Amino acid sequence: MSELSNFRDAEDKLRALCEENDLDYEINFDSYPPRLTIKPMDESQMSIFTPPASGSGGISLVFFYNAGDLQYRLSARNISDALFNKFKKLFKDLYFAYLQWFHRQVCQNGSLPDMKAVSPSAAALDATEPEE
Repeated sequence: MSELSNFRDAEDKLRALCEENDLDYEINFDSYPPRLTIKPMDESQMSIFTPPASGSGGISLVFFYNAGDLQYRLSARNISDALFNKFKKLFKDLYFAYLQWFHRQVCQNGSLPDMKAVSPSAAALDATEPEE
């Protein structure tokens, strides 16, 4: 299965999970860090999210990677562990399928930077390889 197929499969599962729970989602991989935002279709309706006590802003769940660590921001007081973990897994699947696809695109287009310019260890590895 290709990277793009993996991404589409994860997005289909995400779409179904959101529809099942009257939620909407937005995938934003056009900026850094890439994000997945989940929110109620209509914030006035009953939702799996319990509104925040302070009433500040909208209700949402946002997943993103920061310095290699998966992080999230939940602007609600409660979401079930089972549903949270499903969204978390789907974000990971989407994120890594996207990274694999992106890396393939960069390599195929010949725009991958020379790692020797940014990594001393890459230059050292190159120096230890036997010449043919």
